[in-house]
Amino acid sequence: MCQPHRVQHGGPSAAGGETPESFLFRESAAPRSPEQRLAAAKILVHLQDLCGSGPVESKAYRTQYQHNASRWFFNPPGTTDFEIWCDTAGFDPETVRQKARHFERHGFVMPVGKAATLGRIARAKKWGLP
Repeated sequence: MCQPHRVQHGGPSAAGGETPESFLFRESAAPRSPEQRLAAAKILVHLQDLCGSGPVESKAYRTQYQHNASRWFFNPPGTTDFEIWCDTAGFDPETVRQKARHFERHGFVMPVGKAATLGRIARAKKWGLP
């Protein structure tokens, strides 16, 4: 399972990596409806669960969430609602699936520090999130 790699200075581009958040924000530069933002948030939570970076503290629960997210992304098309959520968010399901596979295999770079926090706040405001 993928694990985040922490970088002290610079964002994902400075370290040459990408986070699930930066991938989804890059994929959705257009203004978003509330339904699209909800669908994108669901996809983001599943990407975070896949990488074990969600808010779950217990290793047993984290492992279960990773397993569930893996099934959600990688089961054959039509067996989960993954494609429906991607369509609602305005994302190409295969692009999201490929990126999920990349994160699962290679992990991602998680920027830390003040600059990273300010970047997350700016992206959240852009999307109209609290």
